Amino acid sequence: LSNFVEKRKKNNRDASNNTAMLETSSTGALIASVLFCLGYVYSLYIWNIPFIKSFFNESLGESSRDHPQTIKKRFISVFITCLGCLLYMRIFIWKPDLKSNFWTDLGFRTESLVTASVLPLILAMILFAGPLSIRFLLNDWNDIFMYNEWTWWRNIIVGPLSEEIVFRGCMTPLLLAGGYSPSGTVFLSPFIFGAAHLHHIVNHLHKTGVEWKRAVLQAVFQLTYTTIFGSFVTFLFIRTNHVMAAFVVHAFCNFMGFPDVGEALRHPKKILICSLFVGGLVSFIFLLWPLTTPSWYENYSSALR
Repeated sequence: LSNFVEKRKKNNRDASNNTAMLETSSTGALIASVLFCLGYVYSLYIWNIPFIKSFFNESLGESSRDHPQTIKKRFISVFITCLGCLLYMRIFIWKPDLKSNFWTDLGFRTESLVTASVLPLILAMILFAGPLSIRFLLNDWNDIFMYNEWTWWRNIIVGPLSEEIVFRGCMTPLLLAGGYSPSGTVFLSPFIFGAAHLHHIVNHLHKTGVEWKRAVLQAVFQLTYTTIFGSFVTFLFIRTNHVMAAFVVHAFCNFMGFPDVGEALRHPKKILICSLFVGGLVSFIFLLWPLTTPSWYENYSSALR
């Protein structure tokens, strides 16, 4: 028991050392995190302001979220948001020190970059063993690289990268610096991350014509799913101290989409596929800690050991 207590004390000291160059209060960290979230979301909709729409002489069709012009404008929005969050962290939160580096403290590291790009991806692929088996049996890989589609760039590259810069690279170190425990941050940061996706309820109501009860249920489902997913990638980030680890997993999960259990049950080889669904989940649970061993990523300060 004494050894366990000493280990926990050491891990807590390591967590403090990991954010020693980042200083803020718990209230300040929480307020800034919420503002990061609101800034990210509302920057996407600034182009819908009538004055701005008229300035660009935008047609009705260009209001669609999948229209190339809308996607390009939103790329500008998230770029400015990412820059603003990074500047806030650099100017107001980070305290320079001879032994510290701003980018390293926020998880933008070159150490063990290959490991951070491969092992978390393998872990996610194990979790998606069932859906991957369906794609394999159908030989359905046409959408894996669609460089000529703006929606592909949004869903696989720019969306995941910008969200991980804001929600993992900035928000997670901010909450840790504010005194929130690593385990608490694993759940708090993702909840804010999940709340950032509630704006889709507006799209369900006004764009697709879905009735409000169904729109709310879809929003609650999305909040739950994105919060669980956010907990996973926040856990990855704290264990690895690598934004890259969170990004590759986020991009992969966006590519795969939410697992379709119904499709598995309807498939001619449903026994095999359902077995892979269950086996993938069980294997993921058992491999989650081993494949995110902090020392493998040259992260010697993680408190989630």
